[in-house]
Amino acid sequence: MAKAISGSRIQVEFRATLPYRLTSLLVLIGAARSYEGFDRQIYVTHAELSRELRDDIELIFLPLGDPLIKRRLCLESPTFDDFTAFIGWVTQLTAEEIESSIVSFLREIGEATHCQEPSAADETALRAFLKDVQHPWAEKIREVETTFDQMIRLLRNPVELKARLVLMVTQFWDAHGRDVYEACSPVIARSLEYHEKRAYTGTATETYFEVTGKRPASEESQRKFENASHIIFIPSCYSGAYATFSCVINDERTLFVVFNCRSSGGSAEGQPEIVRDVFPPLKALADETRLQIALLLQDRELFAQQIVDRLDLSQSSVSRHLSLLVAGRVLSVRREDGRKFYRINQLSMNRLIGQLEALSGKGGSD
Repeated sequence: MAKAISGSRIQVEFRATLPYRLTSLLVLIGAARSYEGFDRQIYVTHAELSRELRDDIELIFLPLGDPLIKRRLCLESPTFDDFTAFIGWVTQLTAEEIESSIVSFLREIGEATHCQEPSAADETALRAFLKDVQHPWAEKIREVETTFDQMIRLLRNPVELKARLVLMVTQFWDAHGRDVYEACSPVIARSLEYHEKRAYTGTATETYFEVTGKRPASEESQRKFENASHIIFIPSCYSGAYATFSCVINDERTLFVVFNCRSSGGSAEGQPEIVRDVFPPLKALADETRLQIALLLQDRELFAQQIVDRLDLSQSSVSRHLSLLVAGRVLSVRREDGRKFYRINQLSMNRLIGQLEALSGKGGSD
């Protein structure tokens, strides 16, 4: 269930075996608290998780397990489609690989907060760093003292971290993952069949748009696509309004892209391109709060807290609305001094206006 496209300016693959799909499913469920717009099944499954399992997915799998597995996927491209084989494969992760993921994660926190990250080997420095740093993950683990102590221990013990990761994935699969995974298999099979019939010969950005109907939502995202030489597309029934992408540790040339195969593939064959192009921004704007945010950003740029201050909503609610507007290409976002600044995506909006004018038959008779 993999497709490599030759003759392209970039290497393009479609992969849908269990390691790719299960990893992507866990990422969506782990992000459910922060984003709205995924398929309803993601929120139902998230609500059914035990608190311990939910915390493990958000605090262990998202920042550490997912990058680890994606790096191994990039290096080995496994073809098995069996959960037992997958767990055996994860168990083969070495202490060096896990330590590399921990170092990269701590460096990411340091860069985001403009702080010098400590070595995980220095427990005193690690505790002091995570006690004080203003980062969402660190703030989350500080909420409960026992959770904080557990995370410190796992960051300093790669073998224990791997065991916790294996246990978490197994518990998720047995209680929730198997049914959710199998329910989507027929749709994914049709999507793969559809994409195998197509030739993707453009740039990374062009190919991303052809497959997902979306364009990079920020300058940073655009830069990553311009640097990419290899894209691995992973079909999903549950990503909803989003196409998510991530880089491999120490390899910005490879992108993993999870895309909604319900809106591309067999069910979308023959669908006019204009429908795929105008639907995301129109869906993102079809909400009173998001329209209000768009009005706030007319002719100006605001950072997230400024938008929160102008609306009678919680910060988490505003963040979800902003994420949907960025995903729908209504807004662009940039980072500066640890803050996110939002503005109208003028290029995308001008394109939308032109497409709507074309749909209206402007210039014709009334």
